[in-house]
Amino acid sequence: MNLSSPFSSEKSLRIAQLLLDRVEAAQRAEFVNQASEATMRTALHVAASVGNEPMVRLLADQHGANKEAGDKEVSTGILKQKASI
Repeated sequence: MNLSSPFSSEKSLRIAQLLLDRVEAAQRAEFVNQASEATMRTALHVAASVGNEPMVRLLADQHGANKEAGDKEVSTGILKQKASI
């Protein structure tokens, strides 16, 4: 993982957490699992594809992101994370 990446900063995690806190707890997993209509990618796919392990953990471990969700390439978020870290 590239530690100088702007995507891996503590500030980015804090911003993501603040945004997620604005979503009702009962709706949070549904919110983080919303996929792009064009690519079927979720926030977890994006975080994993840039090697942002802290964001992957925030989404999956704390907010219920689906680790098995496939995108149009039929790649799961967790597989993409392993490939890019």
